[in-house]
Amino acid sequence: MIAGVAWLDLAWLPILLVVPWVILSQKHRAIAFASAWGYYAAFSRDLPEAYAKFYPAASSLWGWLGWAFWAATLALPWVFLIRRNMTPERKAISILVALTALTVPPFGFFHWGSPLLAGGALYPGMGVLGLLATAALAATFPLWRKKTALATLACLLALSVAANTLWTTPARPEGWVAINTEMGRHPPIANRTEVIGRQEALYALATEKLSEEGIKVILFPESIAGMDRAAIDFRWRPLSKSLADNGGALLMGVDIWDGSKGYLNALKEPGGKIVARARVPMPAGSWKFGLAPGAFSDVFGSGTVNVAGRKASVSFCYEDFILWPHLELLTWQTEVLLAPGNQWSSKDLAAENTQNVSLAALGRLAGVPVLRARNR
Repeated sequence: MIAGVAWLDLAWLPILLVVPWVILSQKHRAIAFASAWGYYAAFSRDLPEAYAKFYPAASSLWGWLGWAFWAATLALPWVFLIRRNMTPERKAISILVALTALTVPPFGFFHWGSPLLAGGALYPGMGVLGLLATAALAATFPLWRKKTALATLACLLALSVAANTLWTTPARPEGWVAINTEMGRHPPIANRTEVIGRQEALYALATEKLSEEGIKVILFPESIAGMDRAAIDFRWRPLSKSLADNGGALLMGVDIWDGSKGYLNALKEPGGKIVARARVPMPAGSWKFGLAPGAFSDVFGSGTVNVAGRKASVSFCYEDFILWPHLELLTWQTEVLLAPGNQWSSKDLAAENTQNVSLAALGRLAGVPVLRARNR
């Protein structure tokens, strides 16, 4: 129920702060595990259906097993911290330990639905300090009978009120635009008619956008062009070059294959350089951990890039859900968050709105505008 309500809208995210307290208030590990598993299972409830769309030829059983296993994996750190007759102080420390363990690798690669994303609603623009304040706020719940904890709670809430009072929504850089599409899954490369038709439709959208005055940067959704090919560079090079010559950039989502080893999920200037790459692709769906050809990862890579003379952070689709790739974003080093996404497999599911809320929370916590391009 908490997962269903909290993720409806950014304003409801502070409800998530009760989740750690509820889990660690259980006296038995089995009940604590069930509580944690229930939260993460509810958050990711659309995973089996999205899996069925992504792998239509596979058995739906794998989607259900993956959903159950994912929730169980995220519940484990909480369960290991449960002890009999835990004092309030021990519970508070355990909350901080669990939230930290779930934010950094390896759990940080999988931890969607983090209660720490409530910081986007509570501490806008405060970045990593807001993240720490959110963790501290969650840790005060078991200590509510202590006077010092109540004083800390009052200070943290006053800080939240001040942050929200002073907050003003940052404007996107002038001339930076995103193109949203409703094209669904990219057709098989062997289907030349559909592939060419898709490229021409994208080209028409770009030229229409360029007809507007002052356009400097155009962002397309993740993997919207499919496999990177010489034909794409040839078709788009003049348009991309015209923007680059005027200090701008055309950023196209492509998959750059390396033989049969796998592919790079990237943003590229057609006919030019690779601007950014996904660091944490969707585990199991795209990122196969080297067990089969899939998306390459760069889990410790930097997400900061230079685009049209500005520093930008990039969040590729699945990364919208998790905190680990965005710790650099939260240190006030960038001016804008670029978010190329591809939501065709979660179209019209609750996960689509959940991703929207998570991304909005990241941008608000970091204090930067979000330029988002998505395909459905």
